[in-house]
Amino acid sequence: MIFFIIFILLCLTLLDLPFLLQYNKSNVTITYLALVLIGIAISYIVVQEVPVTSPAVLIEKIVVFVIGRV
Repeated sequence: MIFFIIFILLCLTLLDLPFLLQYNKSNVTITYLALVLIGIAISYIVVQEVPVTSPAVLIEKIVVFVIGRV
């Protein structure tokens, strides 16, 4: 399943790549490729059913750390 997702994302990237390279904007191309890699990582996590900590729990821990509440 993960290979299918990677294949689809790479096909979409190959379709978009000529348009990205046409304007010679390296920062846009790098950002696009970074977002594709993030998408591949998220897809892998979802397919493998890895338990992910809720963002609310992490935000609460950061807030508690910042304000110093016990």
